[in-house]
Amino acid sequence: MVSGFVYNLIQQFEGNQDDSLNLGLIYGYESPETHIQLCDGQQRITTLFLLLGMLNRKVGNNEFRQFLISDFELQDDKEPYLLYSIRESSLYFLSDLVCRFFMDTVSISNVSDISSSSWFFNEYNYDPSINSMLKALLRIDDILKDKSPNWCRSFGEFLTGKLTFLYYDMGN
Repeated sequence: MVSGFVYNLIQQFEGNQDDSLNLGLIYGYESPETHIQLCDGQQRITTLFLLLGMLNRKVGNNEFRQFLISDFELQDDKEPYLLYSIRESSLYFLSDLVCRFFMDTVSISNVSDISSSSWFFNEYNYDPSINSMLKALLRIDDILKDKSPNWCRSFGEFLTGKLTFLYYDMGN
């Protein structure tokens, strides 16, 4: 699913960058305020988050960092914008993934090296969300392997500026 989703985004980007692209309905509720708990759309949001992280690595200079983690969180407990609260291991993994892989392009050179890095805890191997994210990252990495930093920058700008969703607030 990740491959088809990313290839469709690329096709839209390369076909007509000037048009916005609506990715359909997502729904959830706010709790606490300004934090959306998704009921539907989690896979699309997660894939976009991982894609932006990989584009951030390819472009360099942390150009898309502001979509991954806030300035405040970089100084606080390093919680990225995307959080999985089902398992604590997923929370820690996402924080490390953003700070130690997406933003640090020196320590780990390849997606395949994540699971052998010093910050990858053994318990992560038993977390199905983490395993799915690692598989998605491998696919995204393969799709982006021949793309130039300039192409990745333009694609990232398309994703952050031209994608829309229909959002239904179930809290109301």
